[in-house]
Amino acid sequence: MGATANFLDQAAWGGAGGEIDEELARCSRCGRCQSVCPVYLLSGEERLVARGKLALIQAARQGGLEPSAAFVDTISRCLLCGACHNFCARSVPTPELIQQVRAASARALGLPRYYSLLFAGLASPRLLSVASRAGHWLQGLAAALPGAPLSLLPWVGRYAASLRLAARPFLSQALPQGPRPGAVGLFVGCGANYLYPEAARAALGLLEAAGIAVVVPAGQICCGLPAASAGDAASAEELAGRNLAAFQGLEGVVVLCASCAWRLRAIEGLPRVYSLAELLPQALASAPAKLLRVAYHAPCHVRFDGPGQRPLLRLLSELPGVEMLPVEEACCGSGGLFSLSQPELSQAILRERLRGLLALRPDVVATDCTGCLIQLAAGLQAAGRSIPVVHPAQLLAGQT
Repeated sequence: MGATANFLDQAAWGGAGGEIDEELARCSRCGRCQSVCPVYLLSGEERLVARGKLALIQAARQGGLEPSAAFVDTISRCLLCGACHNFCARSVPTPELIQQVRAASARALGLPRYYSLLFAGLASPRLLSVASRAGHWLQGLAAALPGAPLSLLPWVGRYAASLRLAARPFLSQALPQGPRPGAVGLFVGCGANYLYPEAARAALGLLEAAGIAVVVPAGQICCGLPAASAGDAASAEELAGRNLAAFQGLEGVVVLCASCAWRLRAIEGLPRVYSLAELLPQALASAPAKLLRVAYHAPCHVRFDGPGQRPLLRLLSELPGVEMLPVEEACCGSGGLFSLSQPELSQAILRERLRGLLALRPDVVATDCTGCLIQLAAGLQAAGRSIPVVHPAQLLAGQT
């Protein structure tokens, strides 16, 4: 093998790469992935579909491809949505292989500086809490003084109109934290903690009203999915260890965000992970003043890996005065950090998703992934459509 193969072998798989080569060889290059990959459907570039990426990785493993910025860029243009794996006749685990190659790149070449800063922040809730409160104040200032220099922070500027940082993060409030027999722990997640505390409050109220013993462990932290997706395995492992300690001894972990749930299910030793809908016998909402047309956007981690979609759709369909619209499933282009690292592709995928949703003329869009919630809310705001995007817990608790 050449130098590149050694680079991939030693960095990601400790020098024992036989299993990886076997997985790569399983791809028959049939092209089924072309019909479901959101990135390929927009770009039409063979290198960006699963079989193209796998061919590049295989060439690198065999020493026929040198490491380069183009190689790293190609591997980064993946949402890790799981559509290719789900549709693959041979079940090639392309998302897992992509993550391992990203880990190889990160260990050998380093991460972008802003990723390193982001993951350091996610590991420090106290720092994030201060930053969130400062951001809330700055957003208020920007609203009072049009033309405030949000352009200095492009990502903030892009989402400022649809996102409002919480004045107080949810986890900084008085919450049931002590040990209780048979209790489950509520995993809040970064999105609900800093942006959508009303969703976390609704979920906590639903669980308590259903008679479920629930606590909110103070030691919980980011699930680690952003770090794992970017290839920062060390940060992801550190966060996993801290969450394992925080939820130790509980009967289960109930999670608000489908993507967080997907990541937490991979942590060995963690109590069983549930979606909110799996634990609720029924919704609490009363009939709204008028018929509410609801479009549910199923996150990719629900469509392809999560058990929570069926019970959630059952609960939503049982809500009085609610009409569940027949939504065609599709990716919104969020993909965790994909919306930051590949903004043009992300926005193009989002526009296609919004076209389908808006054709249904919904009153409300609901989704149980905070990344999707952020993406859809920003897209609708940019399109000049005042359609609220909410977490299903808010619908189930009658908060709309």
